[in-house]
Amino acid sequence: MKNKDDNNSFVLELNAPYSLNYLIFMQNITLNNSNDDKPLFPYLDSTNWGLKKDEEFAGTFREVWNTAVQKNSSNRKYDHNGILKYDVTLYQSFFENNEKGTQGFNESIKSFLAWWDRVYGKLAVQSVVEPYGLDDIYIELSKSIKTSSEKRLYIDLIYDKPAIAQYIANSWHCVLPVEEILHTKYRVRLLAKLLKCCDND
Repeated sequence: MKNKDDNNSFVLELNAPYSLNYLIFMQNITLNNSNDDKPLFPYLDSTNWGLKKDEEFAGTFREVWNTAVQKNSSNRKYDHNGILKYDVTLYQSFFENNEKGTQGFNESIKSFLAWWDRVYGKLAVQSVVEPYGLDDIYIELSKSIKTSSEKRLYIDLIYDKPAIAQYIANSWHCVLPVEEILHTKYRVRLLAKLLKCCDND
């Protein structure tokens, strides 16, 4: 998506990374262990996966999340459908370092890809935001973002909010849950967050 203004080369590019959405997938599985009243997607039994427990999991998860966000921000070719096995040391680190943990990690990838690789996974997450206000968001941003050289604001979509880790603001890169784009009640906060990521020339 590009501005028609010749004096502004601002471009907005969307992606729904395997890496970050896998982490949200694992976050929600873990949160469901202590939140039966309001289950999150996916609602799976992970008791035999060898996941680290409670605070140890949370601490490791935050480290993995921060690293994964930075890798996606600094290298737009980092994420692909084999990244979970390619960068196995990173993504397996919140599992126990034993056979049970290894098997659990492999099982978690199978479960994630069974959803994410289908039309109701990655493709659906990317497609659902396009008819709902993305043009309006772009127009609003274009009023404030002025640059003489072509800039790309990369938005990495995640299917749910990060509850364990925090949002990270990088230059020209933002991680957003689909909900924040779909619901207009988040619009002011969303625009402020996106503008914070943009370094004007």
